[in-house]
Amino acid sequence: MKKSVLLPLVALVLSSCQIAVNPSSSGAASSEEKSSSPSIEESSFSSATPSSEAISSEVSSIEESSIEESSAASSSEETQVDEDYHPENYHLTWSDEFEGTSLNQNNWTYEIGNGNWGWGNGEAQYYTDHNDSVSDGFLTIAAKREQIEDWNYTSTRIVTKNKAHFTYGYMCARISLPEVQGMWPAFWMLPETGYGSEGTTWWPTSGEIDIMEAKGRIPNKTSGALHFSSNGTGGNHTYRSRENSVDAISNFHVYSVLWTSEVIYWYVDGVVFFSVPSSTWNQGYGTNNSVPFHKDFHFILNLAVGGQFDGNIEPPSDWTQSEMKIDYVRCYQA
Repeated sequence: MKKSVLLPLVALVLSSCQIAVNPSSSGAASSEEKSSSPSIEESSFSSATPSSEAISSEVSSIEESSIEESSAASSSEETQVDEDYHPENYHLTWSDEFEGTSLNQNNWTYEIGNGNWGWGNGEAQYYTDHNDSVSDGFLTIAAKREQIEDWNYTSTRIVTKNKAHFTYGYMCARISLPEVQGMWPAFWMLPETGYGSEGTTWWPTSGEIDIMEAKGRIPNKTSGALHFSSNGTGGNHTYRSRENSVDAISNFHVYSVLWTSEVIYWYVDGVVFFSVPSSTWNQGYGTNNSVPFHKDFHFILNLAVGGQFDGNIEPPSDWTQSEMKIDYVRCYQA
């Protein structure tokens, strides 16, 4: 049963926002070949947190050390979670509630194939346009043991590129993840333009926002990450990442970011566990015109098999299928 969108719960300073949605556009998005994987060890985040004026009263109640420390943040039993949280004075500007019986292709495009070399991450699956289903208000993406060309697994990867893209906002999705070795589910964002082009726009300079990633063999951990270039040129991969503890990734949780011009926060079920200020991700780009996180990004949902994120571990030999279920994807803006 879907939960309704409730009234805002806590106050946040407003940030300017832009949205561009073209529900009538169609056609396949291009296949990016450059790696978008945190393929090196997660770095700890020790930058100073932004001023309390930029955060909600709920966020301010969390000790600063819980964001600054290098160890993974986890939710205590006393933490009040709220799956329906969204910032006060932010309103819903785009969503897909996955009603009907098939994927709404006014919102999403299938990316098909293997990205020429495992989508740049050493992934072991071939993405198709038929490993998904929509029913009872949920989108289900299924990874399967299935041979296509030289690939032993299939799955689905969908994007809102050329159909819905955003600058700033509260981006969230309610998702259940598979607790199976070799599964790499993700809810993330890439730039609407300038990604996968040679020169200064080449990844990681073009930027990447990983709202949620998980390793299927670890049933109580998810993570968020921000990828960019510390000197504003391609080939200098810089990132900040943080793990977060949950009861079980197979249970539904709301994974989200609040993205403003000054800071990006990562949440699970309305509780912040990580943040990166603009003073960190502006470094090296020279002017705000070249900083990727002041530009339009689009959504991506996918369930990868194997890949560099978890050391190229693949599913057990007797594994046949796993599923990632999505209740909704929403964007709220000020």
